[in-house]
Amino acid sequence: MVDDSQRPVHGATVVLIRDSSLRYRVNEKFVFSDVSGQFEFRNVPPGNYKLFAWESIDRGAWQDPEFMRAFETRGAPIRVEEGARMSVNVRMIEK
Repeated sequence: MVDDSQRPVHGATVVLIRDSSLRYRVNEKFVFSDVSGQFEFRNVPPGNYKLFAWESIDRGAWQDPEFMRAFETRGAPIRVEEGARMSVNVRMIEK
């Protein structure tokens, strides 16, 4: 769930980015949170990732290493296992 001080956020851009040397070579996955702040990624290959959520962001801006430098510490690190389902809360990055 995406939240902002414990309030669910609708329409946040949620991005899942590999946390490895393949970071900017492999397509990232992104979705938008629903009215209850929920989001879902499907068919995510196993591995280490960082999860980010923005109130507003230009599509693809997260592919720019210079842009991402300012947000690295705001990402939620996660490990995706084969066939696993998980629930993750992520704090929204405001403008």
